[in-house]
Amino acid sequence: MHVGITILIIIAVWRKGDWRNWEKYHTVMLYFALGNLTYNFLTASYFLWRMDADFISNHTLTEMLYTFIVFPGTALLFIGNFPTGN
Repeated sequence: MHVGITILIIIAVWRKGDWRNWEKYHTVMLYFALGNLTYNFLTASYFLWRMDADFISNHTLTEMLYTFIVFPGTALLFIGNFPTGN
C-alpha cells in the first residue's frame, strides 16, 4: 500500500505539479521533511503510530519513503494549486 501511494503521488505531481515555480515551494517541502525527521528522531521509541511495512523491509524505510517523496510531493501539489486572491 505504501509503495502504491508513493507511485500515485509521483504520477500526480508529474501531471499536476507546478514544476516551473518549484523554487518558490522549496522551503515548504523542506519544512515538511524536516518536521517528519524531527518527529521520528524525538519519538524513536515512543511512536504515536507505527506503519506496517508492505514488502519494504522495515518501518524506517517506509518512513524515509514518505519523508523524501510523498510529503514534498504533496506540498508541491497543494501549494502549487492553492488559489490566490481576493
